[in-house]
Amino acid sequence: MPESVVRIERSAFSGCTSLTDVTLPDRLTGFGYWAFSGCSNLTGLTLPDSVTDLGYAAFGGTGLTSIVVPDGVTSIRGAFMDCARLTSVILPAGLTSIDASAFDGCSRLAGITIPDTVVSIGVEAFDGCASLRTISIPDSVGSIAKLAFVGCSGLTGVTIPESVTNIGDWAFRRCTGMREARFAGNAPNVGEGIFDESTNVTVYHLPGTTGWEATFAGRPVALWIPLTLGGLPAATAEPLRLLSASPAPDVVRIQRSTNLRDWNDWQAVSRTEGPRQLDDPNASSAPHQFYRMVEP
Repeated sequence: MPESVVRIERSAFSGCTSLTDVTLPDRLTGFGYWAFSGCSNLTGLTLPDSVTDLGYAAFGGTGLTSIVVPDGVTSIRGAFMDCARLTSVILPAGLTSIDASAFDGCSRLAGITIPDTVVSIGVEAFDGCASLRTISIPDSVGSIAKLAFVGCSGLTGVTIPESVTNIGDWAFRRCTGMREARFAGNAPNVGEGIFDESTNVTVYHLPGTTGWEATFAGRPVALWIPLTLGGLPAATAEPLRLLSASPAPDVVRIQRSTNLRDWNDWQAVSRTEGPRQLDDPNASSAPHQFYRMVEP
């Protein structure tokens, strides 16, 4: 493609099923709607650093297996919808929104890191991403639109940061593999059936947060107390989540064991406290150390 080209317009190569490779000019700034839509055998593509605009469905239905989105792109709307072979995506640090249908139908996408500059996740942004196992939503996100993660059947859990105040209708519908949804803040405003047909989900919330009852959006609610255990070898130290049925008592007991048979009381934790660190001097000397929460 000539270096003089600065934009590839609407539907320019749409439906070119024999196209397998293309070299884009260094001065290119953007793509119109459906620019390469339906190029099912286009498996590789390098986007120049000069690109700032990805048109709706610009690469929809292509055979792309991986893509690095340039730093100048601040929003993605439908650009990679129905890329069924896409397994790897690197998003730019300056991205502010993952808009409607950004990765809709990317059924092989197993993981993606959302930059901490993103403030919103749009309608059907990850619809049908059935291979997605985990998703980390950064503290910058304030809203998750309706149907954002519908049909993500491989998703096992999600952590919703305190910054999220609104979750739209059916946002996590048909996430049949999801077991837990962890909320770091107060109960957000939610639309209709956000966990509809996600029948295995338990909702967990931190101590001291408000708006939680025995159920949330039709799913059972439990208490989430993250404890960081000091004294562990550096290679094994990690946060420990202890989960309690809700409504929980004001104080719960933490017990420890080295063999899963003999349990001893260790600490008492108030459910009104936030995350805290508990130092266990025995953790580094015992070959195995187990912890559990016991309610009075």
